[in-house]
Amino acid sequence: MFHDRGNVNWTVMCPSETFTRDKHAEMVVRALRRHAGMDRCRVNERHDIIMDIGGSDRTNPERDGETVNDDDMHVTPWTGKEGVKTVKVSGSAFKITKRRALHHGTALLKSENLDVIGKILSAPGKEYITSKGVESVRSRVGNIGIAIDLFMRSVQMEFERSYNGGELLQSLQVGQELLKVDDIMKGYTEIKVSRLLLYKQDRY
Repeated sequence: MFHDRGNVNWTVMCPSETFTRDKHAEMVVRALRRHAGMDRCRVNERHDIIMDIGGSDRTNPERDGETVNDDDMHVTPWTGKEGVKTVKVSGSAFKITKRRALHHGTALLKSENLDVIGKILSAPGKEYITSKGVESVRSRVGNIGIAIDLFMRSVQMEFERSYNGGELLQSLQVGQELLKVDDIMKGYTEIKVSRLLLYKQDRY
């Protein structure tokens, strides 16, 4: 997994029975569209967040003669248009157990290391590694181009809208002291031990 000062990691845990692999990627795309004006973002078939770049400005919300549904997080008015390419701006990884599901994502906002991400994430021992994770696909990457604070506020607002009807939720900043709680320490250890499987898919 790649991380620098120009990107943000985000994680959502929810009951397994209400989880889908697109659910929270769609939540982040809604946040980017509604609160940050990033209407070129969408979710692809691998549950990653990508951006349609290039092409003309948005002057007509029609694509191939059909009106694009702004509530569809998997398509933008630029999708499939001539001269439009895509870049990956957020990768996803998952851990699903009987009782809960974890979706971990990373968002490239203003990374200065786009040209070396592929090289950094190339594991020299990859041919010797066996994993149950979903095999990653190397993709062209790009930055969303917004400030970290704006991204965090936007996702928080959309999370509140999705889970609390738009009402403000209490935010807490936590630290190592919570590891003294047995149940939290148990979950922390479980995730830490399995991080190689968890992050197998989350490679740009």
